Amino acid sequence: MNRSVLYSQVVTHLKGQGWLLEDEGERGTLWRHEWKGKLLSVPYSIETGTIAWVDLMKRLGTEPDFESRLDLSIDVKGQPMRREDASLFNDVIYLKVSHDLIHDTVPLQAGARLIDSAARMLRTCATTAMGPMPRIKGHYRASGDNIASRIRMGHSMTGSYAIPIYVPVDTDPLDPEAMTLVSPDNMNVRPEPATRRVSRIFSESLHAVSEQVKNQVGDPSTEELLKLVATGVTREFVTSLTEVIENGSVAQFTANYRWASIEGVRQSLPQKTVLRDENIEALEGLSKALKHVPTESSVQHVGRIIGFKDDANNPPMYLEMQVAYNGRLRNVRVDFRPELRHDVLQWLDAGTTIRVVGRTTTPAHITNAKSISPLSDSQLSI
Repeated sequence: MNRSVLYSQVVTHLKGQGWLLEDEGERGTLWRHEWKGKLLSVPYSIETGTIAWVDLMKRLGTEPDFESRLDLSIDVKGQPMRREDASLFNDVIYLKVSHDLIHDTVPLQAGARLIDSAARMLRTCATTAMGPMPRIKGHYRASGDNIASRIRMGHSMTGSYAIPIYVPVDTDPLDPEAMTLVSPDNMNVRPEPATRRVSRIFSESLHAVSEQVKNQVGDPSTEELLKLVATGVTREFVTSLTEVIENGSVAQFTANYRWASIEGVRQSLPQKTVLRDENIEALEGLSKALKHVPTESSVQHVGRIIGFKDDANNPPMYLEMQVAYNGRLRNVRVDFRPELRHDVLQWLDAGTTIRVVGRTTTPAHITNAKSISPLSDSQLSI
């Protein structure tokens, strides 16, 4: 039986999320989750909007709200896309500026500044997605610009001035070498697509900056600045954000997110971030501080867990995380104590971005990490 294009995309997603092919029949395939034990059937003729598709999304833990999805003319393959498909294959970032006294409008310059700043912020995130740096100084990475060029803007929406930005999430199979993990016998997941990495870093950077300026007392410390840089924040990112709300015509800047269902729902990812005009002074101070922050990214490692070794007969336990350095992705092994096993499993299952502080040895291996924690949480001892 002919297999739909969507079937191939779903299969790629399943393979990357720990599903194994259990059986193959005339009408579809049966899949079993590697460590959860769940079963899932996928018809060869699967199409969005059908009962089979809705049931599949529910079984995968996603329940698309078809009525609220926005229109998008093409998908990641350049083919026409129906209304309900937009956020199945795209991370959607909803950016909004508003004024307390003027509903549904902002000055023209404020609207233009939002679009310009959003483009620059996403461009910086596409560069830091391939390695953190405190300042870019015009040295944007070509690989990042290639991703940034694929990002699209949708129609503006009611709610003062609000625009959706679509970041296509790649669903093609990765190079086999990129899937090589610590051991084929241990738990692993599909490494994060490059385009999802950009939208994730944008959301986490914006959230980190928001938390920093809201809680900041005095000048930010070197430790706080280094954590921001490791997250993906640059001086250019903060400067662009400041320009959105600095002239008094915008009272509030809001970012909401709808994460692409095809890559799986990540509850650990930010869902909403709000900044107000009262944060301008702190933003300006943070931008100045980032101008002089030292570069010590080698001791801070931020990324998702893609592999996990759990063998009591062959210690130590360790995880493998995907991180970016100087324009290239690489896997770093991190040893940890057995008492952290439950936390590591939760972070792996949820796709949580973690932060590890410690120096690597050769090959990329951290044996004595100072701390390991979710990016948004306080540090935990190893």
